[in-house]
Amino acid sequence: MTYKKFRLYPEHKTLFFEVGIYDSRKKMLAAIKRETVAKIPSDTMAYTDCVDVVEFERKNKRLTRKVGKMYFFKNGLDPDIISHEVLHAINGYFARQGFLSLELTTGLASDLEEVFACCLGRVVGDFFRKAGL
Repeated sequence: MTYKKFRLYPEHKTLFFEVGIYDSRKKMLAAIKRETVAKIPSDTMAYTDCVDVVEFERKNKRLTRKVGKMYFFKNGLDPDIISHEVLHAINGYFARQGFLSLELTTGLASDLEEVFACCLGRVVGDFFRKAGL
């Protein structure tokens, strides 16, 4: 597997997130650099980009059903990381629906969103470890 790609739908198969799982961190980071404007550290375990809304406003293009993309690499997948990135993605979905300010979901996450995502990831990871899953 060099790259696995699929879609996740928060509800009703309308808006979606694209998910890309790469063979290595190096390939994931190269895809992030190629496909986004984010400047992220080389030790990044995963990344969620929800800038489609901003790109639409900036370039006056048609708004697509794609809310954003989650980037992972195969050996970096665990419940902590997945739940952390899903929280960022869901915030992007809420922003698209008009429930949150776009400032929470564009560029690098706000401090509050990042703390929330870290807490969620830690609790979900602890749940899986303590439940023996």
